[in-house]
Amino acid sequence: MLLCEEIANQARALSPSDRADLVEILESSLVEDGFADASIGAAWRAEVQRRLGAYDRGQADAAGLSEAMTAIRERFQTAPGKPDR
Repeated sequence: MLLCEEIANQARALSPSDRADLVEILESSLVEDGFADASIGAAWRAEVQRRLGAYDRGQADAAGLSEAMTAIRERFQTAPGKPDR
């Protein structure tokens, strides 16, 4: 097993809060190394907070992972210019 896969498996065993902390640590390290832009991460965090707020206020619905993945697959299957396999 590759080291990255092993680390990812260990990370999946963490609590959601600890995984979120790990994401922030990794994102910060990418910014420090010049591989990411801090403003992009900040924009995504703001968008996540906006969407969670809308959901909490009953202004937005949420789909389960299975439902969302099915919808995404269906959109790819009917997308114009889809390459033939």
